Parts: sequence; C-alpha cells; structure tokens
Amino acid sequence: MSYEIELITLKCLDAQEGKDEVSLYVNGNRAWHVEGVGTGMNILIGQRVPFDHDVTVRLNEVDVHRDDTIGTDLHLGERDVYGRLNGDSMGPWTHTFSWRKTRTIDAIYQLTYNLHQI
Repeated sequence: MSYEIELITLKCLDAQEGKDEVSLYVNGNRAWHVEGVGTGMNILIGQRVPFDHDVTVRLNEVDVHRDDTIGTDLHLGERDVYGRLNGDSMGPWTHTFSWRKTRTIDAIYQLTYNLHQI
C-alpha cells in the first residue's frame, strides 16, 4: 500500500540557539527546511510526503560544522501506519523531538502530523 505523511506544523518549545535553522527529513530525504526559528514559534509546514511501507522522520538543527539531530526520530512501521489509519485514535498526532546536551544547551520541538492512504 502507499501512504502519505502530512507534516502540518512544527512548534518550537525551546530553541537550541537564539534562532535555529531546522530541517525535517522523511526516510532520509530532506522534506522541509526553515531558518530563524525561536522559542514559542509555531510554523505551518503544509507538506505531504509519500512513502510505501514505513516512515521515519528526523529533525536536525543545522550548524556550520555539524548538524545536530534533535531527539528521537519518529518511526512508524507499516503495522503502526495501518493501525492508526484504521484504529480508534484519529489524527492528527504529535511527536516531540527533545535533545539535551547540558543543563543550558537543549532543544524541544513538537511536530503535528497526519497520515493518509493513497
């Protein structure tokens, strides 16, 4: 079966730096990018990305020397996708990306997404 993940919004609960530059990757491919994200911002994405069986979404904060992966990837296997599309809980859903390097260096973002069968 074929599906789409709809990336709806990304809310910055705590920026890593004063203003972050972030990218969302779906199954290893950059699907969306934005600069100048600060704490408290809620950004409309409005992007749909097709996939076949399972999907992994990763959030990176882009730096000059090395990108930082923020938190744990969102990963949904085909059974998870099928269950969400045909189960009791209807979307949209959220996933929180959270990263902490030290007590003062951290980042928290919340992705709102939906799934569609195509």
